[in-house]
Amino acid sequence: MAKTAAAAEPVETDFTPALDAAQNQLGWTFDASDSLDSKALAILGAALALGIFALQSEMNRPLWLLLPFFTTVLLAVLASILVILPLPMYRYVGNIDFTEHPEYLQLNKDMLALQLLADTQHAIHINLRLNSRKTGYCFTSLVMVILSIGLLAWCIL
Repeated sequence: MAKTAAAAEPVETDFTPALDAAQNQLGWTFDASDSLDSKALAILGAALALGIFALQSEMNRPLWLLLPFFTTVLLAVLASILVILPLPMYRYVGNIDFTEHPEYLQLNKDMLALQLLADTQHAIHINLRLNSRKTGYCFTSLVMVILSIGLLAWCIL
């Protein structure tokens, strides 16, 4: 009988290490987002430099020949801006506003850690999805800049 009574007792689980690890992972997703912003800013600079170079060079080419070049430069600039542009609620941090959610203050330590862990996992999921979208835009702008370089070389020759 003693074994069943001991087995029926709830086991205390400390969710604090899991919460710490999840918050570190959330920080890494923010770092990846910042890295993508930096790369997009560099690509934006390259696209603008190509556009300025083409406008300042005195190429006597017909408009139909320069139109693909300027179209790809414009697409690269737009895709880079989509990566860099801070949108409202762009980063879901998982912060809890206790004035909006006073029920968090009534939770015990274990339940609060478990709820915060769930909120952090949700924030990680949202930010990973946003980072994958930003990666796509960044890759598109990089491809457009490389294509612009090729088109500019074709216009010059």
